[in-house]
Amino acid sequence: MVCPTDTIISGSNSSAPDAVIAKPTYFESMGEESLARRYVRRNKNAEEVVFEFTRDPGMIHQCFGSNGIYERENRLLINDMAAFRASEAEYNSKSHVLIARVGNFCVGGARLTVSSPRKPQRLPMENNEFRVQSHFEKLKNNELAYAEMSGLVLLEEYRTGEFTRNILMHSYRKAEALGVYVCFAAAPLINGRLYKKCFSSLGLQDMKIYDNVRIPAYPGFVEESDSSKDHLLSLIIDRKIELKDNIASSLSNKEEA
Repeated sequence: MVCPTDTIISGSNSSAPDAVIAKPTYFESMGEESLARRYVRRNKNAEEVVFEFTRDPGMIHQCFGSNGIYERENRLLINDMAAFRASEAEYNSKSHVLIARVGNFCVGGARLTVSSPRKPQRLPMENNEFRVQSHFEKLKNNELAYAEMSGLVLLEEYRTGEFTRNILMHSYRKAEALGVYVCFAAAPLINGRLYKKCFSSLGLQDMKIYDNVRIPAYPGFVEESDSSKDHLLSLIIDRKIELKDNIASSLSNKEEA
């Protein structure tokens, strides 16, 4: 399998419709339509933004370190800063970190954490009580590599469909290059639906949203209300293998607004 370049410069002429990204603290105060309208816009400085996976500790710190973008954007959700920062340090070291930057200034990013047969490890969404393997037969025996995309964040002035689409597509390509079978994420329902539209605009139709899998709160985060609890999302990377689950119901099989 050919590994695509780890750098993308934004400014594609793709005719696909813009995707959208939601800010976590807005979930309960904004309807889905108004949220979509707010984040479907293009940035006039698109050509300046570079997307790349990096090990540069300075860049990673700007995005996911103490007082970095991800921490600042989620400050209202954090009730135990020590636990949150300890988890961030752990997954920064275990993950492939994608950075969006303008020059040396970080404007956003995401993480891809991989668990493989050769190197099994816990994903950010997992804890002692929850393991994603327990819901998918082909993952139980640790025969296939799977991953979680987490920490997707952009500064507000860069929170557009174009930049969100670049982060999601670059993460997908990285997972594909690493031989990942399926990629998971945890997000509130409104975000899940918007990400699904984003992947569809990229020609990726294999994303599912599971409505009855309880995802534990990330270490240091407050427990969310029912309307903004995280749902399990899955995106097939290797389409040659069928993903069978033991989950009774999926929003992907229902009518969605």
